[in-house]
Amino acid sequence: MNTLRDTRGAVTPMFSVSIVLMLMALLGGIDTVRFHLAQSRLQYSLDAAAIAAGSELRLLPAGATNAQITQWKTDALAYFTGNMPSKYLGSSFDPKTFSVALSGTPSTGQRVTMSAQLKLPLVSAGLLNLTSITIPASNQTVRATRSNLEVALVLDNTGSMSESGKITNLIAASKMLVKEMFNSTSTATNSYMGLVPFATTVNVGNSARTRAWMSSAAPSAWSGTGYGWSTWGGCTVEPRASNGDIVLQPGTPSGRKFKPYYYPYNGKVYNWGCVAHPVTFLTSNTTTLNNALTALDPPAYSTVIPEGLMWGWRMLSPKWKGAAGWGNSTLPEDPATNPYLTRVVVLLSDGGNEVISAWAPWDVADYPDAISHNGMSGVGRDDIPPYGTTDSGSVKDYMGNPTDFDNMQKDLCTAMKKDGIIIYTIRYGATDTHDPNAAKIMTDCASSPQNAFFSPDPTQLQNIFSTISGSLSELRLVK
Repeated sequence: MNTLRDTRGAVTPMFSVSIVLMLMALLGGIDTVRFHLAQSRLQYSLDAAAIAAGSELRLLPAGATNAQITQWKTDALAYFTGNMPSKYLGSSFDPKTFSVALSGTPSTGQRVTMSAQLKLPLVSAGLLNLTSITIPASNQTVRATRSNLEVALVLDNTGSMSESGKITNLIAASKMLVKEMFNSTSTATNSYMGLVPFATTVNVGNSARTRAWMSSAAPSAWSGTGYGWSTWGGCTVEPRASNGDIVLQPGTPSGRKFKPYYYPYNGKVYNWGCVAHPVTFLTSNTTTLNNALTALDPPAYSTVIPEGLMWGWRMLSPKWKGAAGWGNSTLPEDPATNPYLTRVVVLLSDGGNEVISAWAPWDVADYPDAISHNGMSGVGRDDIPPYGTTDSGSVKDYMGNPTDFDNMQKDLCTAMKKDGIIIYTIRYGATDTHDPNAAKIMTDCASSPQNAFFSPDPTQLQNIFSTISGSLSELRLVK
């Protein structure tokens, strides 16, 4: 039997099948590439939207309304569509597939969960029963207080702060900031806060450590009945250089010495003008911070903002670390050895610089407030102006033109910012009747216009502190 066959007719169907398979492989490969490109672009756009929306959380006030949350979600969608090109590779996007959810609080850590879908048509659709494919993407960001953070709250503690509920609202807002900064689940132990209440002066406390910062000649000036360290209130007089100027640098504890702030009168020592509550050094102990805030009780003293700033700077200066300084072997940290460190001063005042004369028992014509008549120059001097000027000497009683202190504040803010300190300023219920330039001085002191706030109503202060807390947070993608 002849087993030979004519196989020429089988070539055509085999070739046809091969062409179809090759075409399916080619188009399938193209669809695979298109899928990965579209998925990558979708994820990129969603991540960009999550970061932008997470950053915008700092603008949401505490207890945001449903309308504010809805607007935030609308903005999040706009961030996504702004980054996702329309009809990318022929894809389509239905806004109904976009979702964004917010959970947690600033004090516990906020999570933004986001998802979206694209529908991508397949070029291989004619060869398959599938005409398009859905591409999903999702992510999650966490916003919480950043680590490696040192914050000094420099707070006006003058008499006007006791008016219109200002001190009550300040204490409440500051405690909220403490809670948001330290109660976050992801807050590291290397975030710290300190308090610097100021008025005419700043109280550093009366201890063996702080007495070592004073001039060795100081006790000899107290050579009378009732004079001595036991009667010193804890406030200091800024040291001056040989040319009479106050040096706008934090200095060192063992460098240029301070003088104790006091009034000798009739054999006794008076501390009028000395803030009763001493500074609270950097700590992460919320009980310590809250107790110090509760104790704030403004007296009727002058407002010398540069003095508060100087001690806020010293609280963040590594030159004051150790036993000779604040008594802590590790704080303040040095930004030169810790590049991740963020140092912040939050300055709050309800007005500009102003000084008033002292009260009884002395004659105000002869014993005006030490700041107003000698500008922190030291005990017993009435011939040195506040800050390196050449105008006339003694300024008695009320000081209606605080230009010297304003100039000092401007230069001091500039020096602190050059040192890498981020400054926030808050004009609090301020009328600025004594100094119309105070608003500009406070705004210029801030590190940026966005860091300068005005709270004419004390009840607005919590929202401002919440905004500051938000700007001190860090945002990261976790999924």
